[in-house]
Amino acid sequence: MAQDQPTAQDGPIAQVKTAPAQRAVIAPKTVVYGTVTLSQESQTVLSLPYAAQITRLHASAGQTVHRGDVLFVARADPGAVLVAEQARNAVVLARGEVERTRVLLAQRLATRSQLAAAEKTLADAEQALAAQRQLGADTGERPVRAPHDGVVVKVVAAQGDRVAPGAVVLQLGHTGAAVPVRVTLGLDPALRRAVPVGAAVAVTSLAAPAGASSAPLTGRVRRVQAAINPQSRLVDTSVELAPGGGADLIPGEPVRGVITLTGGEHWVVPRLAVLQDAKGAHVYQVEAGHARRVPVQVRVDDGAHLGVDGALQGGQALVVQGNYQLSDGMAVREVGQ
Repeated sequence: MAQDQPTAQDGPIAQVKTAPAQRAVIAPKTVVYGTVTLSQESQTVLSLPYAAQITRLHASAGQTVHRGDVLFVARADPGAVLVAEQARNAVVLARGEVERTRVLLAQRLATRSQLAAAEKTLADAEQALAAQRQLGADTGERPVRAPHDGVVVKVVAAQGDRVAPGAVVLQLGHTGAAVPVRVTLGLDPALRRAVPVGAAVAVTSLAAPAGASSAPLTGRVRRVQAAINPQSRLVDTSVELAPGGGADLIPGEPVRGVITLTGGEHWVVPRLAVLQDAKGAHVYQVEAGHARRVPVQVRVDDGAHLGVDGALQGGQALVVQGNYQLSDGMAVREVGQ
């Protein structure tokens, strides 16, 4: 018992604070940066099914629009208008031919097969006209309206441009609490294999007013690209925020992400417990009232704690304060004893 209580004969007695030495699973974290983006499934591509000219453009990138707002006005190309007019004329002619054949049949001057052929021609002409009407090509200008509330992500065409059938004029993104918010983060290529799909991510906006503080938004890694972005030289990593999170974020807003990587089981110690000198990293444990130096290897750093490997003893207290003054075998007394 007397061995556990250092005395003046032991030399200087250091006052220290201790904590239990514990083994647990600890995961490293990495800090990355990126922007708020819209997923492909939450975007609507607006185009025209016929050749046309954009006569007026009312939308610009980043603009918030509501359902029914006019985004642009287009005038069909004369060639597209001609095709629609020909379809209308074909229906008129086919109807006349059906009526004429019916009269001739009544006079026994035409056969039923001729009438069936005329009716078939009319049906084909009506289908062609219906298709042209669905395309919408007609004389005059046609306004194209927003199909839903959202934000204009990209405007491809300019006012006065002539666009081909099916060419993208602009992209419109869905917005609102019901739409999952995505964040694209730039990951160091060396860490690509260390970030599993489903890894937890804490996201914080970098556009918040100075002095404002808010809890980080939680999310999960949805996809890690298998190629390096040629512009950023990083690997694009898609993160989907938890439902309802990030409703106030806007596309393009810069963010900071903290990704929790795959971890392992180690001795988990406070950062201040680990010291470094010429002999390497080490900690001190209390054994029979004296400090025992234990060399360690730092394996994981999660910011607040370190995961270390070494010959630590689970039943011995770990020095977390006052360790900078210790040497191996020095007498110690825990504060409060």
